[in-house]
Amino acid sequence: MSESQQITATLENWYFVKGLNYFVGDIHNDIRKRWPDGRPMHTSYIDDDKVKLSEYEEDDIIETQNSIYKLGKPSK
Repeated sequence: MSESQQITATLENWYFVKGLNYFVGDIHNDIRKRWPDGRPMHTSYIDDDKVKLSEYEEDDIIETQNSIYKLGKPSK
C-alpha cells in the first residue's frame, strides 16, 4: 500500500476462502458509504500475487482491485 492509498473499510469477524481468494466478513467504516456498518459481505477476488502464503492476522492490510481493507478480529 502506497502512502497515497487509503484504507477503504475494516472487516470484522472475517475468514479467508482459500482457492477462491476472497475474504468474508462484516464490513465497518466504509469510507465510500457503500455498506452500513456490520453488513455481511465478501471482498472481490484477490490476485494470486497479492495472497499471503502464511495465515492472515488481525491488523493485516489486504488489497483487492478497487479497495483496501484492514482486518479486524477474525471469525472464531
